[in-house]
Amino acid sequence: MDTRVLVIEDNPADFKLLQLALAEVGAYHVKLTGVQLLGDAIERLRKEDFNVALLDLSLPDTTARRVEAAAGSLSELPVVLLTGRDDFRTGRPGGSEARRTIW
Repeated sequence: MDTRVLVIEDNPADFKLLQLALAEVGAYHVKLTGVQLLGDAIERLRKEDFNVALLDLSLPDTTARRVEAAAGSLSELPVVLLTGRDDFRTGRPGGSEARRTIW
């Protein structure tokens, strides 16, 4: 049985990197489905079942507040937040306090 992963990432290179990394470690029973916007992800979740979602917080239509507002659609789904920012709540660079925050 495949593990179905919804990858919400607007950078095709990052999506490809994830595919290559999973193949390298032999994760052949992982099926990745990619969308580039949070709104598209919510629509996809209404139609299909996934085991987990990987969510980039730097999407054009995504802020931490919007993710919280969308939590109803994501309530039963484990979500891994991906960000290159220090402070994923505000999207602004933060210090050590921001890195200790658990959301």
